[in-house]
Amino acid sequence: MLTAASRRQAPAPTRVLVLLDMPVLTEVIKLTLNHGVYVARDAANVPAALSLLKEWGPQMAVLDMDSGGDDLLARLGMGNGDGQ
Repeated sequence: MLTAASRRQAPAPTRVLVLLDMPVLTEVIKLTLNHGVYVARDAANVPAALSLLKEWGPQMAVLDMDSGGDDLLARLGMGNGDGQ
């Protein structure tokens, strides 16, 4: 017999954007996150990341600050203003 608790749907996985310049590390992070309660997608560059932000609406991000993460944050108005 189904109870109210058993009919509840599992929460939707948290969407994570990954922006790194190291493809192997990107894949490891995606595989790790996709194995649990997250679903991860990667972007090759800042324009692709901005597109994913608009279309997919990730809730979290893994960013390499030396390969576009700082630029992405600045474009979103989230940078710290000192280039670091």
